[in-house]
Amino acid sequence: MKLAEILGVLGFGLSIVVFALTRWERRKTLTMDIECVCGEVCGEKFKDEVGEYDEIMIVIRVMNVGARAVVIAKESIEITGPKKNVRVYDTDWYGINSIPYPLNPGESFEVGLFLESFTYFQGYKNKEFSKDQLPISVTLSDIEGKSYKTKSKYELLLEVNDIRRFC
Repeated sequence: MKLAEILGVLGFGLSIVVFALTRWERRKTLTMDIECVCGEVCGEKFKDEVGEYDEIMIVIRVMNVGARAVVIAKESIEITGPKKNVRVYDTDWYGINSIPYPLNPGESFEVGLFLESFTYFQGYKNKEFSKDQLPISVTLSDIEGKSYKTKSKYELLLEVNDIRRFC
């Protein structure tokens, strides 16, 4: 009788653990990556919107790696800089209208804005000789209000117009 009680308690504990793990596995998860790309690549990614520009863009790639679909609130996307957060309605963003609705598991999308626009909002009117390194991150939320943020640390190197990622 004592062995049956012990096995019953262990079975109950195991069912709770399995329930918790399946709930954890079914959560909504987004990964975000930031990169700087030059004009030719920009033209390929956002050819309908950008046209023939030969400027450098900051491109944000968002991928749904969770097990549930996520509906992204387009107006919630922003790049956080040291001085000002650049939101969708602050300047021209590209790829905003091509965000899938909903973003199914395994799908991704890319949005971008010109590097010059971002640095302008950070107070750099002429970044020609700037050797500054700006920490940046991306935040967005879904229509239910859950917020997502980049997990890695990123730094914009103004001297070489590139973004460095710290794992």
